Amino acid sequence: MRIQKRHLQWVIITILFSLAILLSAKLNKKSLPLYLYRENTCRVYAPSGWMGDYSDIRISQRWTKNPYSGKSCIRIRYSVKQMQKKGWAGIFWQYPRSNWGNLKGGFNLTGAKRIYFYARGKKGNEVIQVKMGGLSGTESKDSTTSIISFPIKLTKNWKRYSINLDGKNLSCIIGAFAVVFTKAFNPDGATIYLDDIFYSANVMEKVTQNILASKISTEVDPQYAVKYHSKFVPGKNKALLLIGQDKQTIKEYLKHQKVKPAGYMIYTSVQKMEGLHEPVDIGAGIMHAQYLADTYPGSVIQMGLYMVNALDGIIAGNYDANLTKLSAWVKKVKRPVYIRIGYEFDGKHNHYDPVKYVKAFRYIVDLMRKNKVKNAAYAWTTWGGWPYKGYSLKSWYPGDKYVDWFGLSIFSQPYHDFDKNKYVMNLLEMARKHKKPVMIGEATPFGGIHPGIASWNKWFAPVFSFIYRYNIKMFCYINSNWEKMPMWKNQGWGDCRIQKETKLQKLWLKEIRKNRWDFQ
Repeated sequence: MRIQKRHLQWVIITILFSLAILLSAKLNKKSLPLYLYRENTCRVYAPSGWMGDYSDIRISQRWTKNPYSGKSCIRIRYSVKQMQKKGWAGIFWQYPRSNWGNLKGGFNLTGAKRIYFYARGKKGNEVIQVKMGGLSGTESKDSTTSIISFPIKLTKNWKRYSINLDGKNLSCIIGAFAVVFTKAFNPDGATIYLDDIFYSANVMEKVTQNILASKISTEVDPQYAVKYHSKFVPGKNKALLLIGQDKQTIKEYLKHQKVKPAGYMIYTSVQKMEGLHEPVDIGAGIMHAQYLADTYPGSVIQMGLYMVNALDGIIAGNYDANLTKLSAWVKKVKRPVYIRIGYEFDGKHNHYDPVKYVKAFRYIVDLMRKNKVKNAAYAWTTWGGWPYKGYSLKSWYPGDKYVDWFGLSIFSQPYHDFDKNKYVMNLLEMARKHKKPVMIGEATPFGGIHPGIASWNKWFAPVFSFIYRYNIKMFCYINSNWEKMPMWKNQGWGDCRIQKETKLQKLWLKEIRKNRWDFQ
C-alpha cells in the first residue's frame, strides 16, 4: 500500500511538472511576425552578444541615411584591427541581454518558417554570415543547434535575405540572430546596413523546380572546347559523374538516388598501399578498392594517392614494392583508373617541395609504365587556393609526357564567385594551352547542405554552371556526412549528403539525368 501511494505521488509530481513546462512555453510564446529590429528599435532581443574581435565592431541602431524602410536602419562597421587577435567578429541578438545561457530566458518561436532581413554594403562586395541558435549554458539553452548561413556577398542596394527554419525546434530561443564578419572575406574591413529583421510564419518566396534548375547556365565557352590529347576522356559534350568516398557512403547514395554514376572514388597511400585488397578505416569510412571493382562492374575508379612526407622515399626507390603492388591491382581490374598522384599538390597542408614533387610524380608514372600498366590515367590536381609558399603553378608541373588530366578540388570556392578565383582560372588556362581535360577531383559544399534550396542556389547551381562553362570532363562528388567521421568531425564540413534535403535531391536528379552525364 505504501509503495502504491509513493508511486501515485510521483505520477502527480510528473504531471504537474509537465503542465508547468507547457504553461511556461505558452506564456513565452511570441506571436508572429516577430521583429528583432524595425524603425530604430531592437525589439525583445538585444544585440548584446559581442564575439571574437568585439572591439573591432561599432554599431548604430539609428542610422538615418538611406534606410530600407521608415526613417532609420542599423549600421555596423568592422575595422579588422584584430584587437582580440581572433580574425573575426560578430554580434548576437539575445534574450535577455547578454544571455549566453548563463541566465534564464528565451522565447517560444514555434511556427516560424523563416528569418528575413534586409541588408546592403557601403561599397558592395562586403561579405557576412548570419546565424541563429546554438547557445547553451547552465541556466538556459537554445532548443535548436546553430544554423549558419553561407557567406553572403552584399551589394550597394538593399536586398532581402533569409534563414530557413523548416524542421527546427524553436520552443526556446535565446540567440535569435547574429551577424559575423571575418578578416579572410573582408581584409580591408566592412561597413554594412541592416533593416527589418523578423521571424515569419509565412514563406515569402515561391520558387518552382524548373526555375531553380534554370539557375544552371549550360553555355560552354568555346575556347575551352578543345581536342584533348589524353587517355579515357568522355566524348564531346559529355562528362563523367563519380561518387565517393567510402563504402557506406556510396551504398547509401545508390539506395536513395537509384541512378548509378559512371564510377567511384577511393584513396590509398604510397607508404602503405592500404585499402586495395582488404578493407581499411582510418577514421574517414571504409576504403576497399577491390570491393568497388567487384560490386560495380563497368564503372571507372578515381584514386587519390597520398604521399605526404614520402617524396624522398619515392625518389630513392623505397616504395617500389608498394607501387608494383598498385600496378598489379590496376591491371587486374581491367577498367580505366584515374590516379591523382599527390593530390592537392600545392596545398600548404601537404607542404610538397615542387622540385621533389615533380621527380616523385615522374618516378611513379615511369615505374607503372615499366610494369606495363595501360589502363591508368595520371591526374595532376591542385587544391584551388593560395599555393604553398607562393610557388607558381608551373613549378609543380611534371610535364605533358607524364600528365593525362588536370584537376582541382572544390569546397568553399563557389560561395565567392569561384569562376573569378585566380588560382582556379590559372589552372583552367594552363589546361587549355596544354590540351588536357580537367576533372573536379574532390567536391563537397563546405559547411554542409542547408535546409531547403539554399545549398542549390549557393553551391550546386554555381558548380554545375562552372562545369558547363569550362567543359569540365569529370565531376567527383563526396556525398558524406563528415560529422560522423572521426577524422573530420567538428572541423566545419557538415553533412553533405544529397538525400538530406528532398528538394535538393530532386534538383540533383533532374540535372544528372541529362544527356551530358555518362553512366554505367
